[in-house]
Amino acid sequence: GVPYLDVVAAVNKTGETLTLFCVNRHLTSDITTNISVSGFKPASDVTAQSLYANSIFEENDEINPEAVHPHISTTKADGSHVNFTFRHESVTVLTMQRAD
Repeated sequence: GVPYLDVVAAVNKTGETLTLFCVNRHLTSDITTNISVSGFKPASDVTAQSLYANSIFEENDEINPEAVHPHISTTKADGSHVNFTFRHESVTVLTMQRAD
């Protein structure tokens, strides 16, 4: 009964930045979703920082210290909507700034 995609939202003290903490628990499927933000109109550029590896058994160690590292990308907000594909077995942080 646990959803594959779990999202928690937080706004900073000034209300200028909305951060979404997202986990895709599915072991094989990426999840594409349309995120609708109510009460916060994001600027068009949205930053995504995703943490994933080719296998859930990969790890950073002294031989390969960068095996698992953040992947940074951007996407666009369309009004109060953001479409994003969450890679399987990943943790992603989406950061949005309030539009002027």
